[in-house]
Amino acid sequence: MSEQVAISAACAEAAERAMAGLAVGAAQALELARNSPLDELLLVAGRVREAHFANRLHCCAITRVRSGNCSEDCSFCAQSAHHQTGFRAEEPLTEGRARQLARAALEAGAGGFGMVASGCGPAAGDLQRYCDLARAIAAEGVVPHASLGVLGAESAEELARAGVKVYNHNLETSRSFFAEVCTTHDYDQRLATLEAVSAAGMERCCGGIFGLGESWQDRIELGAELAALGIERVPLNFLHPIPGTPLESREVLSAREALRIIAVFRLMLPRSLIQVCGGRELVLGSLQPLAFAAGATGVILGNYLATGGQSVDMDLAMFRDLGLELVS
Repeated sequence: MSEQVAISAACAEAAERAMAGLAVGAAQALELARNSPLDELLLVAGRVREAHFANRLHCCAITRVRSGNCSEDCSFCAQSAHHQTGFRAEEPLTEGRARQLARAALEAGAGGFGMVASGCGPAAGDLQRYCDLARAIAAEGVVPHASLGVLGAESAEELARAGVKVYNHNLETSRSFFAEVCTTHDYDQRLATLEAVSAAGMERCCGGIFGLGESWQDRIELGAELAALGIERVPLNFLHPIPGTPLESREVLSAREALRIIAVFRLMLPRSLIQVCGGRELVLGSLQPLAFAAGATGVILGNYLATGGQSVDMDLAMFRDLGLELVS
C-alpha cells in the first residue's frame, strides 16, 4: 500500500488557489520558489495543469521570415548586429516555402505556425509581405502566429485582418532587470505593443528568458506582470549561451532550477498556456518529461531561431509515453 505524499501547508494553499483559477500572488510565489521542496512544487503544479488543461498540449512551430542584422542589442541574441556571433542572414521567406513549412508543421501536430522576424519592428514595406505570408500559412489549414517586434495599432490591426491569431512579444525579464538585457529600446515599448495586439483582437504570447543573471525576485516580478496583464500564452525560454554574445560564458541553468521556474509560473498563471521553448533540450536534457509534471502545456516543435531543437519524432514519442494529446 503506497503512502500519500505529504504536502506542506504553503504548497497546499497555493494549489487550492490555483486550481480555483486564481493566481498565486508575488509574495507567496517568491516564498514557494525559495523554500519549497521541488517534489512538492511539481506535485501541486501538475495538479493545477491537469485541473485546467487535462492531458491536452498546445504546440506550435516557428520559422524565420527575416533574419540577422538586428538593430537591437539584446544580450542573449545571436542575431544582434551588436554581437560578433557569425550568424548569417537568410534570404526572405517565400510564400511557397512558407506553405511547405506550414504543411510540415501541421503534419507534426502543431496547432500554430509562427513567422519570426529580427529587428525592432517591421521594416518599411515588410508588413505587407508578412500579411501575404500569413494568408499563405492559413491556406494550409494552420493558424498563423507572428513575432515581428514592436507594433503600433495600425500594424497590429493589419496583421489581424490578414489572419494572424497569436502575436508573440516577450517581456524577457522584469522591468527591474531589463536594462541589463537590452538598452536599445525600453520596457514600455514592449507593453505598448502588447496593448496594441490585444486591441486588434489577437491573443498575446508573452513570456521571458531565464538564466541571464536575474534573481528570483526578478522572475517573480515578471510572473506578476504577466498575471496582471492576463496574458493568454506564456513561453518560457532558458538561456542557451551563444559564442560572441555578452552572455557567452554564462553558466547554464540546472534542470532542477528550470523545473522550479516552470512550476512557480504555473501557480502564478493557472489558466495561461505555458510553453517551454528555447533552451529546453540543453537545460532539461533527460528530464524534459518533467516539464509537463511542472505545469507546461506545450513546446515548440522542431528548431528554434538560432539553435536546433529535438526531433519532432522524439517529441511525439515523449507525448505518447506521457499520455498527452496534441490539440490545435
